[in-house]
Amino acid sequence: MLVACIEHAAELRWAPAIKLPAVSWAGLVAVVVGELLRKAAMIQAQHNFTHMIQLRKRPEHTLVTSGVYAWVRHPGYVGWTIWAVGTQLLLCNPLCIPAFAAAAWRFFDRRIRAEERLLASFFGEAWQQYRARVRSGIPGIP
Repeated sequence: MLVACIEHAAELRWAPAIKLPAVSWAGLVAVVVGELLRKAAMIQAQHNFTHMIQLRKRPEHTLVTSGVYAWVRHPGYVGWTIWAVGTQLLLCNPLCIPAFAAAAWRFFDRRIRAEERLLASFFGEAWQQYRARVRSGIPGIP
C-alpha cells in the first residue's frame, strides 16, 4: 500500500494527465462491489467464516453452498481481490493495478489450495460435488 501511495503522489506531481476520472469512477464501483461481496460472504457463512484456515472441523461447521456461495466457492476472496484492484483503479495507479492483482492471485492460489484440501477431508463427497459444480471465482485457480 505504501508503494501505491508513492505511485499515486508521484504521478499527481509529474503526470497528472494519467489520472482519468472515468477510471477512478470504475475503481470506486469495484471497491464497493468487492466490499459488498466480501461482507455478503461473511454474513452468509456466519460462524463458518474465520480469517484463519480451520485445521479441524468444528461441530457447528457446515458446508455453505447457497447464496453468494452458489456463484463462486470463495466469494470472500473474490470480493477482496476486486476491492484491492479497485483501490488501484480508484487511484489510477497503472503500475500497482497489475501488481495488486498478481499479489492477490498468488496469495489466494496458495490459500485456496490448502483450504480446499481441508474442506475435502471435512465434507467428503458433498465437497467434491460442490467443487465440480461451482468455480473458485479467481481466474486460473480451478
